[in-house]
Amino acid sequence: MDNQANFKPLCDKYRKCSGCQLQNMEYERQLAWKNAQIKRKIGSFCKVEPIIGMDYPNNYRNKLNLFFKNSKSNGMIAGIYQSANEGIVGIDDCMICDKQTTEIIPTLLKLMKSFKIKPYNTDEHTGYIRNVIIRKGNKTGEIALLFIVGKKENRFKPAFINALLKSHPNIKTIVLNFNDAKRLYNGERIEILYGNGKIATELYGKTFRISPDAFCQVNSAQTEILYSTALDKADLNKNDVMIDAYCGSGTIGIVASDKVKRVIGVEINSFSIADAKENAQINNVNNIEFFCDDSERFMQQNTDCGANVVVTDPPRAGCSKKFLDAICILSAQRVVYISCNVDSLARDLSYLSKRGYKAKFAQGVDMFPFTKGIETIVVLEKTN
Repeated sequence: MDNQANFKPLCDKYRKCSGCQLQNMEYERQLAWKNAQIKRKIGSFCKVEPIIGMDYPNNYRNKLNLFFKNSKSNGMIAGIYQSANEGIVGIDDCMICDKQTTEIIPTLLKLMKSFKIKPYNTDEHTGYIRNVIIRKGNKTGEIALLFIVGKKENRFKPAFINALLKSHPNIKTIVLNFNDAKRLYNGERIEILYGNGKIATELYGKTFRISPDAFCQVNSAQTEILYSTALDKADLNKNDVMIDAYCGSGTIGIVASDKVKRVIGVEINSFSIADAKENAQINNVNNIEFFCDDSERFMQQNTDCGANVVVTDPPRAGCSKKFLDAICILSAQRVVYISCNVDSLARDLSYLSKRGYKAKFAQGVDMFPFTKGIETIVVLEKTN
């Protein structure tokens, strides 16, 4: 306890940024805290195995979302969006982000000032740049940039792009995206400014091509552990038909395809589904089919698809009752639930347990060191 009391955050932006809420804890204590949260909230459903941490928990994020604003004292600054007060905390580095992504920050600032590209003001509809998503491919080192702007036009001159590529040659694609609404999200794609709009990443010895605006786990090293643990504990076999709900770019379904008879992937993000279909072709997977649809709606309308295993990795809100009811109507024999919110997970486990499902395995995987984020795997079996 004395050591913990004297422990100092590693980042000088800790109190301003609030992105790393647990940075005042040593890493082993962070893991203990997260494991305790999992046990407290879902330990009544089954035994909880010890959380799987990282050997090196720094610089793990393969994605950086960078925002811009004008500062009276420093001119334009780039930094992290702080949802609590809708402010932006300026940074030139980040201890949890991949170093090659943060190295792009000063280059972007320099070029934007030089080419007079100003931050977009959602109230006055002035300026141009809203934010930039920087994503790096695991093992390949390829980097993608997604420029999200408030005006439906291209103000990035060839000289801007060429200067950016000269400073950072591992940038393999740059995409322009339009959003003039107050809400922060990826909007309509305008055009590809450089490359083919995708970068390559590697997981489980397979190659995946992903768009910068498609969903993908931000911790590549732990993703392999997360998915391999989930699939191993699901006891998959060659007679299984698996639904991969909220499938993203198809990674877990494509990996599972080696173990099962058939995979059905469902995802509402059209960019992710396009990536998933391409990834299946790249890896010569012929027993998988992807559908661009709301997972809840698809499950309701396709209860006769023959699936006996459902893998779901829903957003923080968890699964809707209609989705859980669809699992029950399917009479799926096994459910693999990967959750990023232990509260909604506990709610959904309670719902399923009252409808004939029993949790047989639970374990946390630390996907977000130094933050309160908790990722948990639960495998359930139908008991009647």
